[in-house]
Amino acid sequence: MSAGIDMGLTLSSFLVNDDVAKMVQLSIAYNPQAPYETGAPSKVSPHLLKATRRAMGSDYVATIPRLWVVRSAGYR
Repeated sequence: MSAGIDMGLTLSSFLVNDDVAKMVQLSIAYNPQAPYETGAPSKVSPHLLKATRRAMGSDYVATIPRLWVVRSAGYR
């Protein structure tokens, strides 16, 4: 669910501006506090990254940063 809100805030910022996105975030009292700080490969231990790659397939985890950059740039 929070990923959808994050995407909506990013889209609001892109379509209007950062202040509007911040106002939306404030108006819905969105203050996410994830239970773990493991939302990016750079934030986890080498052991956990290796285990995740093994479980999901190395191509999946290695592609995440590239997909984000491509999507952030507006490419499909």
